Amino acid sequence: MSRVLAFEGLKLAITYPTQLVCHLAELAAERQVAVTEAIRDCLEAARTLGGAPLVTHERLAYLAHQKGLRLQVVVADALERAAQALPEAPANIRTGIHEHSPEEIAAVLKGLSSTQVRNSGVRFSPQIPLQELAHLERLARLQKLGIGEAARSQLEFWRTLGGTSVTAHQRIRQFARAKEISLDSAVANLLTEYARQLEDPPPTLKLHNGLQVLPLEGVLERLGDELVAAKAKQLKVAAKKPKKSSR
Repeated sequence: MSRVLAFEGLKLAITYPTQLVCHLAELAAERQVAVTEAIRDCLEAARTLGGAPLVTHERLAYLAHQKGLRLQVVVADALERAAQALPEAPANIRTGIHEHSPEEIAAVLKGLSSTQVRNSGVRFSPQIPLQELAHLERLARLQKLGIGEAARSQLEFWRTLGGTSVTAHQRIRQFARAKEISLDSAVANLLTEYARQLEDPPPTLKLHNGLQVLPLEGVLERLGDELVAAKAKQLKVAAKKPKKSSR
């Protein structure tokens, strides 16, 4: 992973699995934006729960706290329950958990440069806003992940809607189409409606949520340490590789 510090954010080079890349490429084509912009959009949507209001974030976070669960699990359960009340959807609605065929993957990879495609996946370098980065760094610390793993975790969370069923995905997509709103907005609406029945957290209980403005102090330093460790690991691996014969 490499970084280039800029005024508005940090450029992170992260390798993404091909199934996730295909989803991001489809999303980028649908929105007529670059894949790197689709990555930023998805990270923001995962953090803000599609743009749900603060009260929804706080109530879902409190429910997760009460149950001793991760927020993603609570969100998935809420969406699964909300989808049960939605009309049935056609079975041919394509969703974010569609398994791309080898032919579809090959078509996506063909449109990328040779420097992006690697054996482990595809490398993109989106510029991540500093506040987004602070939330990713916090997630990485809490879940003992690298910053790249935290970013992939958030993208997979939003792609799979926390792991909800195919039926729920299809019903939520159909709900979005019927309302003529984006999928992100549809998810936010359903979560907000679900949260109406939940309790507010006590004023004395301070819970983290994705809408908080986090301090940036120390974030870049911690990332710098991670980058140095990653570079040292790369050099160690490279040193072990046998040198090619000059003949």
